[in-house]
Amino acid sequence: MKHNRKKHKGLRFLLFLILFLTAVSIAGFAYLEHRHLSAELTPSIGALSNEPLRNPYCGFYHIYDYTIADDAVFDPNSLTPFLQEDNLSRLCLLRIDLQRYREGAISDYGLAQVSAILSAWAGTDKDLLLRFTYGPDAFSDMEEPAELTTVYLHMEQLAPIIHEYASRIAAFQGDFIGSHGHGMNSALAEDNDVSELLQYLRSLLDPSVEIAACGAEQYHRVLNDTNEEYMKTFSIYYDDIGTALPPDAVKRFQITGRDHILGGTVGADAALADPSSGAALTLLRQLRLSYLQTSEDSEILQAWKNATYRDDSVFSGVTLYDYVAAHLGYRYVLTSLSMEFNTWQDEDAALQIGIRNDGFANATRPFDTTLFLRNDETEELITFPLDTDNRDWEPDEEILLTARADLRHYDKGSYTLYLMMIDAATGEVIRLGNDTPLGSNGYEIGTLELR
Repeated sequence: MKHNRKKHKGLRFLLFLILFLTAVSIAGFAYLEHRHLSAELTPSIGALSNEPLRNPYCGFYHIYDYTIADDAVFDPNSLTPFLQEDNLSRLCLLRIDLQRYREGAISDYGLAQVSAILSAWAGTDKDLLLRFTYGPDAFSDMEEPAELTTVYLHMEQLAPIIHEYASRIAAFQGDFIGSHGHGMNSALAEDNDVSELLQYLRSLLDPSVEIAACGAEQYHRVLNDTNEEYMKTFSIYYDDIGTALPPDAVKRFQITGRDHILGGTVGADAALADPSSGAALTLLRQLRLSYLQTSEDSEILQAWKNATYRDDSVFSGVTLYDYVAAHLGYRYVLTSLSMEFNTWQDEDAALQIGIRNDGFANATRPFDTTLFLRNDETEELITFPLDTDNRDWEPDEEILLTARADLRHYDKGSYTLYLMMIDAATGEVIRLGNDTPLGSNGYEIGTLELR
């Protein structure tokens, strides 16, 4: 009997062990089945495009001149033919002549005209370059105030108006005096006076408003009495990019070039007109230029329009002018989309997006960059703000943006991935240099299947 009891106990224990192991196995298989997730990513970033993007704060620009006076009338409808003729560029330079007020304060009527001019242009899709002068853009016709105190007064009167339209002003150029609105050739002021004018203007305007000195000479020589950190608060525009920078100034200036929008005009340097030399593109890249004046009178620009750009990219065969137009400033292109995810080990998937800046320059304003996952069945959008500062994206440099997604908590099914970049100041969508269509959720860059 004792033997049988021991035998039954052993059988019960064996049966319990079998049941226990079976339960553990079932639970283990259930857990593994729960852990297992099939995630398949299919990129669709699109081929590179050679189309102009018309993004804000960069490109070719036209000049529009205005004279304010108590007997002048500004008609907002006068912009209509300008906009019809110039429907490709995003920038324009407004030169506003203050000569009629050289003997004293600008009248309330004159200030209202300035405000009306800026308001009308701010209502278009143009970003503004702004400059004030005393007289037309020719030194022989210029009549400056007799005293610098009048210039300081005009700066004080105009500062609130400039501030009102700060978000639309890409750069404020010059210091009011001298031919073309910069003081290097003014009989009214010495270098130190020009330095003080620029510094006073800087103190009046919000830091978000770019103030551009005229050329490296003014930037370095006139501002030389200030410290380097203060100099970085100023930008540069060039009346002739062919004589832009002496060799010893390039390295020092590029520190500022990372933070400020730079541009100007093309002069008469024959070397820049020869497309075979590559001098023009080398200079534009070296200076990190974001904007250039377009002019029918420029022999160099006409030479660019007649020259064909050749390389192994999608731009081969376009005119040199069109190539420059497409690369002034920043130009972002999608280069890759990938995912790192191990169904047995990883808790989150790492989605990586490759972007390269093909432009001549960094962007100088922040853009909000966001990845969206859209559930194709429910149309629910899952949002991933990407932790990056586009102002640090160097020309010709590829960067990787990473978003971590807890895929195990998502419904199984099909998802579409979108990338959206938005100008933080205006809400405008930044266009990318790929041939992928832009939709309401941004650029479609791939699909994700969860099973």
